[in-house]
Amino acid sequence: YNFTMSGPWPEKWLKNSAEAFNINSIEELNESTWVKVLCESIKVELEGYMKMLEKAIDIINDTEGLEVYLDNFSDELFSIKKAYEASDLGLNETYEALIKITFGRLKAVKKNSVSDENAQNVVKKIRDDIKKKINDLIDNTFAVTPEDMLLNIQGAYPYIKKLTELVLEFSDRFTKKKRERNLLDFNDLEHLCLKILSEEDEEHNIKLSKVAENFRDYFDEVLVDEYQDSNNVQETIIGLVSRRNSDDPNVFMVGDVKQSIYRFRQAKPELFIEKYNSYLSGEGLNRKIQLYKNFRSRQEVID
Repeated sequence: YNFTMSGPWPEKWLKNSAEAFNINSIEELNESTWVKVLCESIKVELEGYMKMLEKAIDIINDTEGLEVYLDNFSDELFSIKKAYEASDLGLNETYEALIKITFGRLKAVKKNSVSDENAQNVVKKIRDDIKKKINDLIDNTFAVTPEDMLLNIQGAYPYIKKLTELVLEFSDRFTKKKRERNLLDFNDLEHLCLKILSEEDEEHNIKLSKVAENFRDYFDEVLVDEYQDSNNVQETIIGLVSRRNSDDPNVFMVGDVKQSIYRFRQAKPELFIEKYNSYLSGEGLNRKIQLYKNFRSRQEVID
């Protein structure tokens, strides 16, 4: 309940989250957000392993006496590339390609035939590291097969749906009790504010209310302090009353992610980090100003 209330439309979020478990086939599983993120993560991992193997192959080609390793390394690079390509096709294809990656026995190198034994040790270590990483990737990602994953999700769906219904019923009862006593808590203030600032169109899409449109025109600036401790509700409110996404943005946010202390109240410092990483120093619509000087510890203050 506390977590969902930190989002702008908790009832809608809960119902959508429960329905995300309503999956009836591998094809539907492949379209889920979880699998898309998972396959993208696997793809990034495999791309790193491919670059490591390509580096090893370059060393093999440049080192006399290591030519006998080339077939092993080339075959293994080919298998990893196939798994990399399969990650665009779906979870089952990715799984099948990963379990087909094998690391055969390296061919023996004749004694004293290698021009650089250090290079030999480097390529063998690269290969051993990749072998371990591939095995860990399979073990950590595919504790069960994709078919079993689907069955587990289908089995969880009725429980997730019931849990969602319980949270919604609790929210309704809690709200009624507060109204009977003429009480509002901080969550109520935020969500009632959202109701004033937004409305649904005929297709149930959220749009600005007349009140929000008036505020956008009325405010010259929207100033936000301690931005690192904002949550999704507050972020939505800021967006509704400001011209943040226009050609004339008017939001000024101040914060320090190292001072974020309200995660237990569902603050999202990621909101601050995203803007810190995407906003540019200097000129531009969305600018970042870094404050390096600590005025609290000036010599005059210390003295």
